[in-house]
Amino acid sequence: MLEKTDGRVGITTQIVESIKAIKYSAWEEQFLALVTAARRDEIKLTFKYRRAMMAAVAVGRCTPIVSACTTFVALSLLGYDLRSGSLFATYVVFQSLRVAWSCIPSGLTQRSSVATVTKRFGAYLIGASARKLPYQKEPHIMASVTNAVFERAGAPALRVPELRVKLGEVTAVVGKMGSGKTTLLTSLLGDLSLQEGDVHITSDVGYVPQRAFVTAGTVLENVTMGRPYDEERLHWALESAQLLSDVMQFPDGIDTAIGERGGTLSGGQQHRLGLARALYGQPALLVLDDPLAAVDRRVAAALFDAFLDYAAGGRAVVVVMNQPRFYRECHNLVVLENLVAVHHGSYLDLIGRAACAGLLSCVGESPATSAASSPPLTPASPSSPRRRAWKNRDLSTARLPLRRKRVEMDYDSDAKSDSTSPPSLSATVKSVLLRSLVSSPSYQDLKRPAQKFGEKPVPGAVFARYFRAMGWCNVVMAVVALVCLQGCSGFADRWLAIWVDAQNDHRAAMEVNATLSPMDNAHYIWPYVGVALGTIPFAFCFAHLTSRAAAKGSVRMHDDVLESLMHAPMAWFQKTSSGDIISRLGSDIVVIDVPLSTWCEHCLVFVFSVLNLSVILILIAPPMAVVLAVSFALYWLQVRSVDLTKRYIKRLADDAKAPVLSTFSELCQGRTLLRAMGLENYAQQTLANKVDLMVGRTFLGSSVTSWQSLWSYILSAFLCGCASAYMVYDRYNTSSSDMGLALTYCFTFPYFMLFLSLNFGFFRLNMTAVERLLDYSGDKVEREPEWTTPEDPPAAAWPSAGVVEFKNAVLQYSAHTKPALNGVNLSIGAKQRYGIVGRTGAGKSSLVVLLFRIWIHWRGR
Repeated sequence: MLEKTDGRVGITTQIVESIKAIKYSAWEEQFLALVTAARRDEIKLTFKYRRAMMAAVAVGRCTPIVSACTTFVALSLLGYDLRSGSLFATYVVFQSLRVAWSCIPSGLTQRSSVATVTKRFGAYLIGASARKLPYQKEPHIMASVTNAVFERAGAPALRVPELRVKLGEVTAVVGKMGSGKTTLLTSLLGDLSLQEGDVHITSDVGYVPQRAFVTAGTVLENVTMGRPYDEERLHWALESAQLLSDVMQFPDGIDTAIGERGGTLSGGQQHRLGLARALYGQPALLVLDDPLAAVDRRVAAALFDAFLDYAAGGRAVVVVMNQPRFYRECHNLVVLENLVAVHHGSYLDLIGRAACAGLLSCVGESPATSAASSPPLTPASPSSPRRRAWKNRDLSTARLPLRRKRVEMDYDSDAKSDSTSPPSLSATVKSVLLRSLVSSPSYQDLKRPAQKFGEKPVPGAVFARYFRAMGWCNVVMAVVALVCLQGCSGFADRWLAIWVDAQNDHRAAMEVNATLSPMDNAHYIWPYVGVALGTIPFAFCFAHLTSRAAAKGSVRMHDDVLESLMHAPMAWFQKTSSGDIISRLGSDIVVIDVPLSTWCEHCLVFVFSVLNLSVILILIAPPMAVVLAVSFALYWLQVRSVDLTKRYIKRLADDAKAPVLSTFSELCQGRTLLRAMGLENYAQQTLANKVDLMVGRTFLGSSVTSWQSLWSYILSAFLCGCASAYMVYDRYNTSSSDMGLALTYCFTFPYFMLFLSLNFGFFRLNMTAVERLLDYSGDKVEREPEWTTPEDPPAAAWPSAGVVEFKNAVLQYSAHTKPALNGVNLSIGAKQRYGIVGRTGAGKSSLVVLLFRIWIHWRGR
C-alpha cells in the first residue's frame, strides 16, 4: 500500500513541478487519467487494509461480550450459583477489557505499519553513499583521469582514457547531443561509480549544473548559501556573472524574493544566479555545464571572457559548450562521442584531425577554413580586442544596492512587560506560536481568508461535505448496523440482570441455596446467548460499511481536488507553494484514507456506547439523569476549550510541513551541486531548521492532547464517584442485580467518556485535513477557460492552416506588477517561421506564455 501511495504522490509531484510544460503541451487530461489510475490502485489496497483492520477491531469489540456470555452460561450449566456480587464484579473486568480488546488489533496493525516504515527508512540509511573521489595532490593539476570507466546501474556509462585539468587553463567539453558531456562532469563530481581507472579531483570546486538550481529565498541567500557575507566578493560575483545590472533593477535589490521554482527570474537569470553562487566561493576548480545556452550572444561573450579571466587568475575552468565560436580561445578541448572521450588536446591540435570535421560542420566551416582563419594567438592572450574591452571597463559606477528589508518583531513583548515577574503561561504560549508563525515561509499564506483554519471551528459544511462524499446511504446503513450492535449489547446486559433477579427470587422463595432448574435456566440462557452472539454479524457489517464509505469518500474528494488543480491557471501555481499542494494531495489524503475514517468510526462507536450506558443507568436510577447531564456538560466544555487551540496548532504544523517538502525537493534536485561545493552542512541545517519547526509545533499539539487527557481522567473520576455514592445511598430501593449492573456501568462509564472525548477531539482535529483539501476544490481555486466547448469543430474538420495574431496584447505576471509585455502587435501566417530574439530578460519566454494564454493577467487579442 505504501508503494502505491509513493507512486501516486510521485506522479503528483512530477505534475506540480512540470506544470508549465503540461500546460504548454495541453497534457492535462493525460496526466489526470494517469493520477486517477494510480489512485484507484492505491485505494483498492487501502480498502482491503482498512477492512482487515476494522474486522480485527470488531473481533476485539465482540470478544468481551461473548467471553462473558460463555463464562456465565458455563457456570450456570455446571450448577454454580450466580450471585450479584461475584457476577457483576467479574462483569466489570469483562467490560473493562472492551476498550483493551478493541485497541489490541489496531495496535498490532500500527506495529506492522511502523515496522514497514522503519524498514523503508533503513533501506535509505544503509544504502550506498555518494562516492568520494581521492583529492588531487599535485598543486598545479585540479583534476586528473586515467583510463577511467564509469558505470550507472551496473552498465558502463562513460569511458575517459585521459584528462588533465591544469591551473590557469579553460578546458571545454564538446560533442553532439547525448555524447556524454554532462555525464563526464557528474562523474568527476562523484555521481557515477568508478569501475576502472584512476580519478583525482580537488576538494575546492564550484559547480553550475545544466538545469538551474534555485531555492525559495532571496538573491542574497541563493548566492551565499550559508557562507559568510562579503559585500565586495558578492559585487564581484554578480558582476562576473553578468547579473549585477539585473539585480540593480529588482525592487529590493539583493533582498528580492525569488520565489519557489525561480518564478520571478527568467531562465537566463536563473543560470547566471547559479554562476554567481559558484564564483562567490572563488573555488580552485570551476565546473560549468552549458552555462551559455540560456543567454544572448553578447552576454555569452562577456561570460566567456569572465571564464578566461578567472582561469588566468590562477584557477581552472571546465565548461561544457555548444558554441563553436569560443572553441579556439580555450586551452584544451575534450571531444566526446557515444560516451567515450575520443580526443583531448588544444584547438589547433584537434582542428586538423578528420575525426573532428563533424563537430565543426555545425557552424558551416571546414577544418581547413577554420585552421586558416585561426589567429596565431595563445588561447589566454590578453591582446584580443574583445578581452581588452572587458579589462578596460569602468566598474566604479556599478554599486551593489543594499536595500535589505528587515522585519523586527518583539516576540516576548507580553512577557517583558513586567521584568520583575516570570512570564505567564499565556504569554509564553503566545511567544512560541508567534515566533513559529513568523518564521514559517508560509506566513503570508496564513493571511489568506480561505486558509484561516485555526481561528474558528470546522464549519458544519465541511462535515456535511465529508459525509456526502462517503455517500449518505453508506452512512445511514452503518449507523443502523451500529444501533443494532449496541442494542444487542445493552439487551444482553439487561437480560443478565433479569436472569440474576430470577435466581435471587427463586432462592428467596425456596429459602435455601437452590438454583433454577435446567428448564427454567434455558428460558434465560438461550435469549442471552442469541443476543450476545448477535453482536458479531452486526460488528462485522459495521466494519465493512464504514470501510467502504471511507474509501468512497476519499476517492471522491481526491478526484474533485485533482480536477480543480488541473484546471487552475499557471498564475495560481506560480503563487502557490508546491510543498503546500503536495502536502494536501499527499499527507492530507493519507490522513483522510485511514486515520480520519478510523477516528470517525471510533467516535460513532463510543457515542452510541455512552448513550446505551446512559439509557440503562437512567432506567435503573432516574436521578442519575442529573449527574449524567452535568458530566456531559463538563465534558463538552472541556472538549470545546481545547478544540480551537488544537486545531490552530495543527494548522501551524500543517503549514510547517509544506516548507519541509518544498525544501527537501529542492535539495534533492541540487544534491550534486551541494556535495560538490561542500554545502552539505548548509543543506542539512536548512532542512533541520524547518523540520524542527514542524516537530516543535507537532509536540505542542501533543502536549495539549495530554492536558486534555488529564482533565478527562479528573472528570471521569468525579462522575464515577458521584454515581457510586448515589447507588450506595439508594441501595435499599434497588434490586441487587440492578445495583450490580449500575455499579458496573459506573466503573466503566468513565472509560467510555474518556475515550469518547479523546476520539472526538482527534476526529475534529483531523477534519482539518478535509478542510485544507476542500480549500483547493470548487470555486476556491481560480479556473482557466474550459479545455473544450460544444462549439469546437470535430478533429477531422479542424483547419489545417491559419493565422496567429496579437493585437495590443498585454501580459502581467501579477495584478500588482508592471506588464512584462505591453502592446504586442504581431501576425504569423501559415507555414511561416518566426524567430524570437532579444536580450536576456527581454520577454522572449513571456511571448510564448502569452501565445498559449496560460496566464490569467493578460489583455488584448
